[in-house]
Amino acid sequence: MNVLVVTQQVIPHEGGLSTHVLDLIDGLRGNGHAVELIQGGQAAGPRWHRFVYAGLALGSRDRYRCRYLRALLDGLSGLVAKKLRTFRPALIHCHDAYAGFAVQRVLRGQ
Repeated sequence: MNVLVVTQQVIPHEGGLSTHVLDLIDGLRGNGHAVELIQGGQAAGPRWHRFVYAGLALGSRDRYRCRYLRALLDGLSGLVAKKLRTFRPALIHCHDAYAGFAVQRVLRGQ
């Protein structure tokens, strides 16, 4: 079975989430499943984007986070749409809320 795992987090990193996702992928592959991972590091864009978002936010941390997370969500949605066409997963595991939003946007055609 083809399984797509989606998370907004950068994998690998130190911490329980990363360990859990990698263990999940290893376990699925060990049982003969084909597994692909889409992670936030693929969708984050270049570092200079963060400086642009910070400048556009005019010092407001909330505006900066909103713009950055919207860009991350757009990037994840694009990656999910492409992977759905090429990998054709039977199951999609969304490991966090932003991953769920990204997948939902694609499946609803938004």
